[in-house]
Amino acid sequence: LIDFKTTAADEKSGKKSKGDDKVDLSAIGVQVGKTKVFLRRRAFDIIEKMRKDYMVTAARKVQAVARGYIQYRTFHEYCEANLQLQCWTRVILAERKVQAARECFNATRIQGAYRKFAARQSYCQILIIARWCQRMHRGAVGRAQYNALDRLRRAVISVQCAVRVRKAVQVLD
Repeated sequence: LIDFKTTAADEKSGKKSKGDDKVDLSAIGVQVGKTKVFLRRRAFDIIEKMRKDYMVTAARKVQAVARGYIQYRTFHEYCEANLQLQCWTRVILAERKVQAARECFNATRIQGAYRKFAARQSYCQILIIARWCQRMHRGAVGRAQYNALDRLRRAVISVQCAVRVRKAVQVLD
C-alpha cells in the first residue's frame, strides 16, 4: 500500500522514513500535483474498492450496533415482562394461600358451630329425658303418698263410721 506518512522535511532532505517500502506511484497510475491528485482507471477502481470495503465494514458495524441495541431493548422488555409475570404469579399464589387459610378458618368455625349445635341437641334430649324421669318419679312418689293417705283416710272413715254406729246403737238402746 501507499505510505503517505512522510513529511515535507523528509522530502526536501531526501531522507526516507523507517518503512522503505514506498510504492512507485506512477507505476500504479497515480500522479500527484500541487493541489490535485490524478488517477488512472485502475488506481481509481482500487481506491473505490478500498472505499467500498471500508463502507461495508462501517455499515456492518453500524448494523451490528443497531442489532445489539434492538436485542438489548428486547431483552429488557422480556426481563420486564418476566418480572411482571413473576409478580402476578406471586399475587395469585398469595391469593390462593389466603383463600385456603380463610376456607380452613371458616371450616373450623362451621365445625365448631355444628359440634355446639349437636351438643346442644344432645343436652336438650338428655334434659327432656331427665325431666320426664323426674316427673315420673315425683308422680310415683306422689301417688304412693296419696295411696298411703287414702288408706289412712279410709281407715279413719271406717273408724268414724264404726264410732257413729256405736253411738247410734247406744242412743237407740
